[in-house]
Amino acid sequence: MKIVIATGIFPPDIGGPATYVRQIAPELAARGHDVVVVTYRDAGVSIAHDTSYRVVGVSRRVPRGLRHMLYFFAVLRVGRGAGVVFAQDPVSSGLPALFAAKIRGAKFFIKIDGDYAWEQARQRFGVTDSIDDFQHRRYGIRTELLRRIQGFVVNSADLVVTPSDYFRRLVSGWTRNPEKVHRVYNGVSLADIHCPARGDAERAKVIFSAGRLVPWKGFAALIGILTDLPGWRLVIAGDGPERESLKFKVKSL
Repeated sequence: MKIVIATGIFPPDIGGPATYVRQIAPELAARGHDVVVVTYRDAGVSIAHDTSYRVVGVSRRVPRGLRHMLYFFAVLRVGRGAGVVFAQDPVSSGLPALFAAKIRGAKFFIKIDGDYAWEQARQRFGVTDSIDDFQHRRYGIRTELLRRIQGFVVNSADLVVTPSDYFRRLVSGWTRNPEKVHRVYNGVSLADIHCPARGDAERAKVIFSAGRLVPWKGFAALIGILTDLPGWRLVIAGDGPERESLKFKVKSL
């Protein structure tokens, strides 16, 4: 079938959806599907990708609102004849992709690997609550608007994919039909990664965490925990805007 993958980020952007789409698009194409990726992109930045699928970019230079409208028309245009539109977040790509999918008569699937409203509230609106506390409290109009949009898109989806049982339970609380929320673990290929041999005792004293280095991921708290775990080592793999501040925290402790 024809599958449109709607994402907010794509390499060279850093983040989970970018990595996920780069992995799944060629795999779907290899199984005989016609795959088109729609993404936002920075002006002047080329999008390198496998030639087995197409990528359509919408410039981030365009103001918000109009940018999302252009994204909707992009999904609508490439979605002619699509069987599935598969969005990677509920707002920036999910909302315009949902409307385009409904017009084209395609199934609308969405992958939820975080709480978009909570992340934006932490990043932009001064919210400091944990993701669990966030589910049961009310905030300002901008945060609540994002929460309403997120809930509307998830409720309107034909299928919801989450990468863990934790998020399956969390997202099930956003919809009237929790049976459509499924856990599908993210895959990883270790074929090209060299893992030095370690004894069981040494391996048992290592904490490893990978992710984009942004405040809501909790890496600063994880580093702080090490002061109460003598003899343990922490390895963080990733990049992002908090990289230097996290390195400073490590040195200061």
